[in-house]
Amino acid sequence: MLLILLAVPRAFSTFEVDTLSTSGDFYCHSASLTGTSSPLAAVATGCSTIGRVNLSTGVGTLLAGVPYSQGFQDGAGADARFGQDLYPAVVGERIVVTDAANFAIRLVDLASGDTSTLAGNGDSGVLDGAGGVAQFCDPKHAAHVPFTDYVLIADGRRIRKIDAVTGEVSTAAGSIQLTCAATPSSSAFDSSIQSLAINADGLTAIVATSRSFFRVSVATGRITRIMYTGTLYNFFTSLVVLPAASGSRVMVADRINHCLWTFEQQDGASTTSCVAAGSIGNLGSSDGQGTAARFNSPAFLALMAGGTTVVVRQNDGEIKLVNTAMESTMCEVCSCVSSCMPPIPGVPAPAARTPTSIPSPIRRQDRKFSRETAA
Repeated sequence: MLLILLAVPRAFSTFEVDTLSTSGDFYCHSASLTGTSSPLAAVATGCSTIGRVNLSTGVGTLLAGVPYSQGFQDGAGADARFGQDLYPAVVGERIVVTDAANFAIRLVDLASGDTSTLAGNGDSGVLDGAGGVAQFCDPKHAAHVPFTDYVLIADGRRIRKIDAVTGEVSTAAGSIQLTCAATPSSSAFDSSIQSLAINADGLTAIVATSRSFFRVSVATGRITRIMYTGTLYNFFTSLVVLPAASGSRVMVADRINHCLWTFEQQDGASTTSCVAAGSIGNLGSSDGQGTAARFNSPAFLALMAGGTTVVVRQNDGEIKLVNTAMESTMCEVCSCVSSCMPPIPGVPAPAARTPTSIPSPIRRQDRKFSRETAA
């Protein structure tokens, strides 16, 4: 990706960033998070556990699982066991958790921590169906569809849809190949899905692969490419869709370049994106407005109730709060310029472009993570 920086007026904006002091057993690497119906609470995962974070105090409360104890077991609170990589989505008072290592979807009560298996049986595959009949290939990010009991799950080159009440699983979009080894010719997605988020109206999802961004109809599964980045590197680790008051922009966590950037949901072979917080390639942990802020590999994003706060989970376990209501009128803009690729069936191909390179990743050092018991 070629990043061309310039200053522009109100069309794009930067946001204010503050660090949330955090504590709790699940603040560690391989962790993700999601919002809840409360603007002051988020659900976080990590170290094979599920927990709740108070965004006022930064205190985390363990709900289910035991830190660093992996397994596949239902039960109440500490009796439950999960794999390492967990991706939550909150549906009312329930947490739907993608348990990637166990090829399963787990259900955790937000109040009690009681855990059950909603779908999947521990074996990889592509079967649709209810409960233990369903199979998953590479289940990762999950996103709740507003106004419904459905959750969309990124599963390789597919999007799976699961009913959070019945556990019924279907393939909503992507590959129809009857094996996990989906190829570009069998799927409209050009590579495995890295992340997805749902628009506030619940009608469309925004999907990031390691090459492109797509818009997907929740009802029909129709896929439209809205931006092609041209890189095979997995640095689009998480995204959220900002509400209409903010211009229906998509915010992306770029863990390699240590920043957050946004782009408009316009169709076409090219688009312009804005570095909304952080500075490209500059690792750090400073609070501040827009490009004055610094991140250490921002890995996961969650849009909180009310739509003005985005919670950022870094790879070092630290949580930052981004206030999208505190905007400035100037920011760095990067025009994403990429090379042409062969057409994908059912997806408009991008126009031919000049080949470019992407920023070199910065190797992060191994870090120690707190295992302090949450209050």
